[in-house]
Amino acid sequence: MDSDPPTEIIEQPVAESPESRLQRLVPVVRSLTGKVKTLSVVSAVSAFVFWWLLFDPHEWLAGATGQWMGIALVTLLVLLIPAGAAYVGYRTLQELLDLPSKLKGAVAESSTSAKDAIAPRDLPKRGRLFGFFRAIWAARTLVLDSK
Repeated sequence: MDSDPPTEIIEQPVAESPESRLQRLVPVVRSLTGKVKTLSVVSAVSAFVFWWLLFDPHEWLAGATGQWMGIALVTLLVLLIPAGAAYVGYRTLQELLDLPSKLKGAVAESSTSAKDAIAPRDLPKRGRLFGFFRAIWAARTLVLDSK
């Protein structure tokens, strides 16, 4: 009377590993890096050209006031803000591309320091203690870099 309903087998897609997802993102980030760098350069040049046309600085030698030059320079700085933001974005993307090699180096340094601290040698107790703290410091660097 109580019959079990038929069981259906549902296949769930296999989750991709984080490494494979990151490997697919590397070319995208690399292409974005070049585009963001180009954007920052073009933005800076266009801001400077616009400022040059707006304030005509070659006529300053004819006797412009200090207040006028101050306003002109503040305007130039304001016009350069988007270029600076794009450059910061470029540097951030470049750091993301360099992160795997930095992490590999930090792992190698941490493991070397740990092996040196553990290896039995004829060092005084103070030398082993110093090696232990060096290994701890290298592990701390690895953790901070991996964030």
